[in-house]
Amino acid sequence: MSSGYDYDVFLSFRGPDTRSGITNSLYTRLLGARIHTFKDDEELRVGEEVAPELLKATRQSKIAIPIFSKGYASSKWCLNELVQMVECNETRKQRIMPIFYDVTPAEVRHQIGSYEEAFLLHEEKFGANISKWKAALNHVANLNGWDNLKNNRGEGELVDEIVQAVIAELKTAYLLVTDYLVGVENHVMEINTMMCGDTEDIRILGIHGMGGVGKTTLAKIIYNRMSHHFEACCFLSNIRGTSEVKGIEGLQNQLISDILKRKWSSISNVEEGIKIIKERLSGKKVLLLLDDLDQMTHWDALIGKPAWFGLGSKIIITSRNRDIVDVPEVFYSYELMSMNFNQSLRLFCKHAFGGDYPSDDYVAFSAEVVKSTGGLPLALEAIGKLLPRRSKDIWDVILKKLKQVPLNEVKRMLKISYDALDDWQKHIFLDIACLFTGFDQRIVLHSWKDSNLFPEEGLEVLRKMSLIKIDEDNKLWMHNQLRCLGRDIVRQECDKEQEKQTRLWNHEEGLDEVMETKGTKKIEALCRKFDPELLYYFANEEVERLSNLRCPEVRVYQDNWPLNDFPANLQNNALMLSKLRWLSWHHYPLEVKITNFSMKNTVILYLGRCPSLIDVQSIEGLASLRILKLIEVPLLERLPDLSSLKKFNELHLGHCHNLIDLQSIEGLGNLTTLKLIEIPLLKGLPNLSNLKKLTQLHLQYCHGLTEIESFEGLENLVMLKLGELPLLQRLPNLSNLKKLAQLDLRQCHNLVKIQGRLESLEDLCIQGCRSLDEVLDPASSFKKLKSLRIHDCKKLHLDKIWVSKFEISDGVYGNSTCLLLSKIGICVCLLGKRSSSCYYNMNGIGFSTNTTLNFVQNKS
Repeated sequence: MSSGYDYDVFLSFRGPDTRSGITNSLYTRLLGARIHTFKDDEELRVGEEVAPELLKATRQSKIAIPIFSKGYASSKWCLNELVQMVECNETRKQRIMPIFYDVTPAEVRHQIGSYEEAFLLHEEKFGANISKWKAALNHVANLNGWDNLKNNRGEGELVDEIVQAVIAELKTAYLLVTDYLVGVENHVMEINTMMCGDTEDIRILGIHGMGGVGKTTLAKIIYNRMSHHFEACCFLSNIRGTSEVKGIEGLQNQLISDILKRKWSSISNVEEGIKIIKERLSGKKVLLLLDDLDQMTHWDALIGKPAWFGLGSKIIITSRNRDIVDVPEVFYSYELMSMNFNQSLRLFCKHAFGGDYPSDDYVAFSAEVVKSTGGLPLALEAIGKLLPRRSKDIWDVILKKLKQVPLNEVKRMLKISYDALDDWQKHIFLDIACLFTGFDQRIVLHSWKDSNLFPEEGLEVLRKMSLIKIDEDNKLWMHNQLRCLGRDIVRQECDKEQEKQTRLWNHEEGLDEVMETKGTKKIEALCRKFDPELLYYFANEEVERLSNLRCPEVRVYQDNWPLNDFPANLQNNALMLSKLRWLSWHHYPLEVKITNFSMKNTVILYLGRCPSLIDVQSIEGLASLRILKLIEVPLLERLPDLSSLKKFNELHLGHCHNLIDLQSIEGLGNLTTLKLIEIPLLKGLPNLSNLKKLTQLHLQYCHGLTEIESFEGLENLVMLKLGELPLLQRLPNLSNLKKLAQLDLRQCHNLVKIQGRLESLEDLCIQGCRSLDEVLDPASSFKKLKSLRIHDCKKLHLDKIWVSKFEISDGVYGNSTCLLLSKIGICVCLLGKRSSSCYYNMNGIGFSTNTTLNFVQNKS
C-alpha cells in the first residue's frame, strides 16, 4: 500500500561542498537501509526557476534534509528548495532534519560569515526573493539538527546517527500494510468524512468488529494517510498481548518515547506513567493508533482523557469489544463487517492465483472456499496462501477439512475473544455454535433460565464482543468460522473422544453415540433431527445414560416405529430425560404420557404434526414449563388448564383446526406472548384482562373470528398483529394500549375503523384493509411513526392520515405518481397502480430519520 509519498527522504545540498563527502556517504547509507531517497544534483539544473519535477520531489518526500555548508546560500536553487521545505513543513507536516556541515547554526540563522557574503551577491539580481530566503534559513536553523563541529565526531559516526534518526522517524510516520487490499476505500472515505472537520478538535475514532475482520489494516491505512498532519505519531500494536508480556508500563514507555522522539527511562509503575504522559504530551498535536485495546484500565493508563494531548490530536482505537468504543469520549464508532461475496472472491484469488478472478477450472472451487470463510479476510488470506503450497490433487480434501475446523492461524486469532469470556459466557457461546444458530434468542433464553448461566448478560457480552449478532427477527447469528471454532473446542475438550462430548450436532454421530454403551452420560445436547432407530434406543437401551440430555429435537413418524412395543417401552422408562430442558417432538405417540418422562426441568415443549393426538392434559404437570408450542394438532379441541404453571409465559397454537375451547388462557397471568395462528373455529377471544404482562399478541388466519370485545388490561402490549381476519369488522378503542409500538392489520378486508390514540406507535401496517375509512387520530398517533405501509385501501383518503410533519417535496421519483414526503422520507403512490414496488428505504440518502411509507390509493 502506498503511503501517499514518492520518497522517504529529500536531500538538498551544494554540490561542490559536500557531494563527494558527507552527501555521498549519507545517500549510500540511506539506500542501504532501504530508504527511498531523492538526491538533488545541482549540476543537472538549467534555467533560473526550480523545475516542476524538483518541486514535486520536495513535496512528495516525508523527510527533507538540507545539508548547510559554506557555499549553500550561494545557490539560488538550494534556497528555493529550502523555501519549499518550509511550506511543506507548515502545510503537510513534512519533517525537516537539518545538517550543519562546517558552519554553525548561528551563521545560518543570522546570515553571517559566508552566508552574508552570498546574500550581498544575490541582492542585486534576486532582490524580490531575499526576504523569503532569509526567513526560511532562520526557520530551519532553529530546528533540532546535527552540527559536525560539535563533539569532534567523525563523518562516519555522524552519518550513522543521522540514518538511525531517519529510520526512527519513518517508523512512526508510516506503517506497513499488505499490498492485497480489497474493498477498503469505502470504509476509509466514510471514516474520513467523520474524522475531518475542525483541526483544533481532539477526536477519537473507535473501530470494532470480530477478530480477523481487518480492523488493524483499516486503522493503519487511515493512520498513514493522516500522519503527515501531525508533529508526532505513535502506533501501539497488539495492546492485549503486549501488556501481558511487558506490562502496561512498557506500553506507556513506548508511547512517551515515540512522541518525544527519544528513549525514555524505565517507568516504575502505571501512576508514574500517567503523570508523565499528562505533563510531557499535553501540548503536542499527536496521532495515536492503539491496536486491540480490550480493557478500560489500559485506556485509562494510555490516553485517559482527550485533554492529555494537544489541540488537533487524533486517536484511533481498534477493539473486539464494543464496550470499549461505546463511550462518550469516542467521537465516531465504526463497526467493520465481513466482506461480501465479490470482495471475498477477489481477495482470495489475489492470494491463491495472483489475480482478481479464478480461471474457469477453479470458479466453482473458489466459490466454495469463499462461502466457507464467511467473508473473513484473515481466513481468505490464510487459505489463499496455503493452497499454492499444496498439491492441487488434495485441494478438495483441504476444503472439506476447513469446513469443519478453521486453519490454526485463524483459530488462534478467533480464540482470543473466546478466552476473554468467563465460564458462563463460554458455555453459552458453545451452545450457540453447536446448536442454536438461527434460533429465536427469546426462546433460547428460556432454555438457559434457572441454569445459573446468566444468559441475558452472556448474550449481551457475546454481542458486544462481535461473537454473535441478533437480527431483526431476533434470530441468533454466528459467523461460520466462529461456529467451526466452537465445535472444535468441544471436540478438543474431550480429547477427540466422541463418547465424552457434551454436545452432538451431527445426525449420524449423534445416532452412533447414543447406540454406544459408554460415555453417554456426558451428553447434554443432541443434534436436532433423529430417526426411529435413535428413538428405539431412547426407549430400550439403558436410557439412564441420557440423564444429562437437555436439548434434543426428535422427529419420528408412526409408520416407521421400529417395534410394535415401542410406545410401551418408552412409557415404562419413567427416569428418562430427567434433566431435559427443551423437547421438540414431531409425531408424538398417542400412548405415551408426557409426565412419565420425569420432565420436571423441561422449559420448552414443542409438539408438532401430531395428526392423531387428542389429549394433552398431562402437560399440566410440567412445573418448569415456560414455552408451549402446539402446531398441527388437528384433533385437539380443548386447551388444558395451565394456570398452575407459575413460570409459564409463552403460548403458540397453530393449525389446530378443531380447537374451540381457549378459556384456560384467561388464567395465565404471567403470559408475555400469545400466538394464535390458523384456529378456524375461533369466533372470539377469551377475556384477556388478567394478562397484565402480555407484550405480544398475534392473531392471524383465524377466518371465523368476527369480533374482539376488549383489550382492557393489556397496558404493557407492545406488538399487536391481527392479520388475515376477513370477518372482523370493528376493533375496540385502542387508547388504553399506551405502550403499543407495532400494529399490523394487514388483509382485514372488512375492518371499517381503527379508533383511539396510540402515542407510542412506530410501525403501522394496514395493507389490504379495503373497507377502512378511518385510521386512529393522526395528530396524536403519528408522532413517533417510523414505518407506515398502506396499499389496497380503496376507501381511505390521504387527508385521513395527513399530519403537519408530512410535506410533499418537489421531487418526483420513479414515475409521475410517486411523490416523496421530504421531512420524514415517506413515499406516497397516489394512483394505486402499484404496491410493494414503491417501498422506499431512505437509509443512506441523506434523510435524518428512517421513516418509510408504502402507500397506494385510488383517487375516488
